Formats: sequence, structure tokens, C-alpha cells
Amino acid sequence: MAMPKLERDYNIYMSWNNYQEAIYLPVMPERIELKRKGNGNTYEIVGLGQINTIQARDLAEISFESFFPGRERFPDNMSAGSYVPFLSSEVKKNPAALIQPPTHYVNHLNRWQDSRRPVRFVYKSPVLNISLAVSIEQFDRWEEAGAEGDVSFKLTLKEYAFHTARKIIIEKNPVTGKQKVKQAPKPRLDERVRPKTYTLKPGDDLVKVARLWYSDSSVAKEIQKLNNIPDAQLKNLPVGKVIKLPERK
Repeated sequence: MAMPKLERDYNIYMSWNNYQEAIYLPVMPERIELKRKGNGNTYEIVGLGQINTIQARDLAEISFESFFPGRERFPDNMSAGSYVPFLSSEVKKNPAALIQPPTHYVNHLNRWQDSRRPVRFVYKSPVLNISLAVSIEQFDRWEEAGAEGDVSFKLTLKEYAFHTARKIIIEKNPVTGKQKVKQAPKPRLDERVRPKTYTLKPGDDLVKVARLWYSDSSVAKEIQKLNNIPDAQLKNLPVGKVIKLPERK
């Protein structure tokens, strides 16, 4: 009795603005390179010779090459897999719906790169799973003779480290009266692109809006001033009112 063939899962999924836009790369690359370089420093110590101090590693870099197949290569009566054996597992399930024209992928990646916001990169295979916020450092593409309609490309990505100023909390010991200074907890990582305006919903107030988009209730005062909202209206904001949101880097 023949053993059933096990389906292996190979996918590269990329998304932007907290999954508001997303694509599966249709053709898996032959090779994906992940670099995680250490960052040690070497010093010359009199009487000891050289010593090495270990620092935090550099940000990871990911690079690979593949291509976006021209949609005309997959007529409705032919299997996409018969043309390209390395289709991602998710695309194989419904190639007619998930394989888009090359311009679809190129436009998305161009726009994401120009947005100056991080992209979520997810790579899944039987032996390796990667999920990282990354910046698109380089996106090269070209056409090759004999593959009319296809667009070949090379992507170079770099791990993105979320960073923001952290508040300082001063706590006073009720018994001794001594003060203790500590950092506030790290804010939740947020990949969303904050809109320029927000439409108020039932139950909304400016504090809730500030917490939603800035994770900081103190921004409510800034929102109030920006939109010229009087104090008397704060507890009775009209549903559907469009308010401006302050810019933040």
C-alpha cells in the first residue's frame, strides 16, 4: 500500500499597515538568505593581548530573488503548477484568484517602500518560520528574454526595530518618603499607519481616541485644541463628527 503524499507548506506573505494590505508572493525563491551578524569589539589590553566584548547583534537582513509570472501563462484549462513547479502552497490552492498581474505586486511593493513605514514579512516552510517587521531596502526588477510577461525581481529587507521615547515614572515610598525613578512599560508595537482624520463612533471621547491612535491619553488635549472643541462639548461629542489627528513621526 502506497503511503499518502504529504503536502509541504511553503509561503512568503507580506503585509502593510497592520494587515490592511497584503500579498502572497506567487513563486517561491530557490534560495532565501537570512543574515544575523554579531557586533563584537576587539581591544588590545596591555599584559593580556586582545579581548573581545560582545555587543547586541546587528539587525537581520533578508534577501532573495524570484519572479512575478505573467497571468497569460496560466490559461483557465491548464494547471499553474505545470508551468511553475515552485508556486507557494497558498497560491496552489487557488491560482486563478491569487496570481495577479506582475504590476499588482510591483505597485504594492513600490508604494510600501515609499511609505517609509515597516512591512510585515512572513516566511513559512517545514523547517523554518520567520515573522519580522522589516523595511524594504532594495527592490530591483527586470525582464528576461524568453520569459515575456514575467517580471523578475530581487528583494532586500532589513529588520525594523520599533522605537519610541519612554516615559519616566517617579514613585514615592509612603513610609520613607524616598523617591524612586523607573521607566514606564514599553508601548505595544503598532504597525498601523495613523490616518489624518478619524470619524467619531458611538461611545467615543477624545481620551479614547488618543489611547487608540497614540497609546497616550494625554494627547486628548492636543486633539481638542487642534479641532477647536470647547470644553462644554467634550462629554457630548456628535457621532459621525470628523476630527483631525495630530501628526507624529
